Amino acid sequence: MKVLHISDLHYAKDYQNRGGIYSNLLSKMTNPFAQLQELLTQTSNHYDVVVVTGDLAEDGTINEYQEIKTSLN
Repeated sequence: MKVLHISDLHYAKDYQNRGGIYSNLLSKMTNPFAQLQELLTQTSNHYDVVVVTGDLAEDGTINEYQEIKTSLN
């Protein structure tokens, strides 16, 4: 069995307007789901299971987790 393990997506709805100490870094981030979808498209025939762990959401809001769930289904 081949397993793809992905960790620490740190999803946030809007990286461009985060503010705070990491605002410069976060404003340059690509939405991790765009990268994840591309990865899964390229490797879908190579793995039996995909496991996503770690910090899924940046702020841990209900909306972030709902969007994560929708994106991963």
